[in-house]
Amino acid sequence: MLADALERLDRFEASEPIRRHMFEKHPSVFHLRQWLQHLPGANHTDALQRARQLALRLSDPVTAASLLIEVGDIDSAEAGLVAEAENLRHNDFYTLETLAKVLRARQRWRGETVIYRALLLDILARAYAKAYRHGARYLARLCEIAESGAVLAPLRSHEDFVAEVRHRHGRKPAFWAQVNGRRAGTVATENDDGDFELN
Repeated sequence: MLADALERLDRFEASEPIRRHMFEKHPSVFHLRQWLQHLPGANHTDALQRARQLALRLSDPVTAASLLIEVGDIDSAEAGLVAEAENLRHNDFYTLETLAKVLRARQRWRGETVIYRALLLDILARAYAKAYRHGARYLARLCEIAESGAVLAPLRSHEDFVAEVRHRHGRKPAFWAQVNGRRAGTVATENDDGDFELN
C-alpha cells in the first residue's frame, strides 16, 4: 500500500526499495513485474540478474522456473524442472499448465514432459475422477512428444513411464475410458450405473 501511494505521487525512487524488498521476501513473477515497472531502464539489467540469482536458489522448482523464464533464462528453467521432477507442487495446476505451454512454444520437450508426467501421476494417485479427462489429454500430449523423436534423457523413456502408469493404475477404468475416447475421437461419459460409455 505504501509503494502504491508513493507511486501515485510519482515518488518512484522511494517506492523502489519497497518493491525490491517485496520481491525478495515473496519471490514471484507478479512481484518482479511490480518492482521493474517504475525502475529506470538502466537499472533493469542488474535487477534481472539479481532476480535470476535468487530464482536459482529457490527450493520451489515451479516458482524458480517461472521466474527464470520471466528473466529470459529458459535453459536454467528447464534444467531446474528436470532436476527437481519429483518435487513439483502438483496442486499448482494453473501455473504448471502455463509453464508447460511456454515450454512447448520454446520446443523444450523435457521440461514439458516433466510437467505433464507430474500432473498425470498426481491425478491418478488421488483417483481424482473429475480430472481424468485432463489426465487423458496429458497422456496424449506425452505420446505426441515421444513420437516426435524428442530426446528426453536424462528422463526415463516414454515407454517405461507408460508401463509404470499401466502397472500402478491399470484398474482405473474411468481414466482409461477417457484415454480410449480421445484416441477414437469420442468423449467418455458416466452413465446412471457408474459405468463409462463412449459417445
